[in-house]
Amino acid sequence: MPGLSPRGIRLTSSSSLGFSNATMVGLIRISFSSGSFWTFPSLTILHLLFLSLCSISLLSSDLPKDWTLLPGWTQVPSSVVRSGYEPRWSICVGCRGSLDPSDPIHVCLFSRSGFTINGLHLRGCQVQYHAACIAVGPPFRSRLDRLGKGLVYPPTMTLFPFICESCTVRGVLGREIGPTWQDRQLLCLERMRMIDAAHAWAPSSMAGGYPR
Repeated sequence: MPGLSPRGIRLTSSSSLGFSNATMVGLIRISFSSGSFWTFPSLTILHLLFLSLCSISLLSSDLPKDWTLLPGWTQVPSSVVRSGYEPRWSICVGCRGSLDPSDPIHVCLFSRSGFTINGLHLRGCQVQYHAACIAVGPPFRSRLDRLGKGLVYPPTMTLFPFICESCTVRGVLGREIGPTWQDRQLLCLERMRMIDAAHAWAPSSMAGGYPR
């Protein structure tokens, strides 16, 4: 169907955008799925260009700059609030609720240690989510949404290695996330890419966990 990805995710807006839905989703999916940016640093400029192009094109719509204010969204990591980054409170980034260690949660691989890229050490993100607290809303939609899929990172994948939006975007930018709406929108785009990529797995694989 025109404007749909293989799993039915597409961008929507009440005003016309400069790109077709299919092109926009394609750019988001290509951004990091063409190869791990840890393995192919030469691709990071293209990744950043794709994400920036998606972000800029959506500015012509009547959507708010902060997409997390729209229905369906949970919060994304931030350098200025008390979840994700510091202080090291046990709080879910998505809902801002407390985390019970006995509950299944998504914990970023770099939450404590951070990582070094191009000689620059980026701090631990402190990002943790409840199993079902990684979700998006407009301008994205999915034909799988009626089944509770497509717009939510699979809750059953808490046993898989997890790298959060913040660490992926920081790795591409080569710097810390700033308190700007542009950086926040890059985090939103990366979250959609994460969700789309996760749903490429078969449900049985999601539930079984990643072989360690």
